[in-house]
Amino acid sequence: AMMLPHVIRFNAAHTPSARTYAELAAFLAPEGLDVPHTRLADWIEELLETAGLARSLAACGICRDDLDSLATSASEQWTLQFNPRPAEVSDLRTIYESALNLP
Repeated sequence: AMMLPHVIRFNAAHTPSARTYAELAAFLAPEGLDVPHTRLADWIEELLETAGLARSLAACGICRDDLDSLATSASEQWTLQFNPRPAEVSDLRTIYESALNLP
């Protein structure tokens, strides 16, 4: 759950994903709540905060030295083949880095 907003932001730069995220936001948002795809990740982070879930890797004991290992491991997962935007190890490290230290 913690990584989902960061993956959404990464994928939203991919035009087909942006359309999909806009559709998902419209489906998930309570009626009358405007949650465009650009705000979907923020909305999910708000849900995490409300639920009292960790919002950063640092809060889970992950440090910067762990990021290369995490990115390499993620690049070897079969689920990456279903990601709508191609991702290299360097992209995955950037995603993990974005999740490292949040308020």
